[in-house]
Amino acid sequence: MAVIENFEDLHDVAGVDEAKEKKATEFPTAPTGHYNAQIAKVTRIEGDDGRWDEGLEYVRLGAPLVVAGEEEGTQRTLGYANFNVAWKEYTEQDEAKKSYGKPLPMCNMYHMLTKALRELEAITVESTVAEVFQAVIDNPIRLSVTRNYLTPEGWRTIGGNSPAGRELEYIKEGYDCRNFINRIMTYKEDE
Repeated sequence: MAVIENFEDLHDVAGVDEAKEKKATEFPTAPTGHYNAQIAKVTRIEGDDGRWDEGLEYVRLGAPLVVAGEEEGTQRTLGYANFNVAWKEYTEQDEAKKSYGKPLPMCNMYHMLTKALRELEAITVESTVAEVFQAVIDNPIRLSVTRNYLTPEGWRTIGGNSPAGRELEYIKEGYDCRNFINRIMTYKEDE
């Protein structure tokens, strides 16, 4: 291994490239689509963000988003998704929102999850919350995922009917990109 004793020739060389730093450290995202997922991480979260008198209790699930690989029997990971599910019924408390009084999306996600697991016969209507989360660890599911960019106007989804070139525009502008989970479905083999 060489030891550099003289850095004189590096004083005129830029050492930081913010654009490349951002690219190197950003979380990989998958294109909008349906992905099979095997839950790899389950984290129970309890806390109070000031909107619920009793606090908030839910689970954050994390899974790689995979598609069939080029060779038969292989898979390729395109990104990673984290999403929240709540077995308790929390409703939107912000009166300024159109969704005021309606269940939070993470509550609906839990019910989509139980439906998908029941279709796999991994749980029954008598299953406990603990059994539901054990079943999601033991059984793959299918996720409907969108790729979204945070623009000055809010989150914008890429895919479906998005105009060609819009994603390139968002990337050039340096907008943060995230995957959102819209639906949980029964696992299905990729064709």
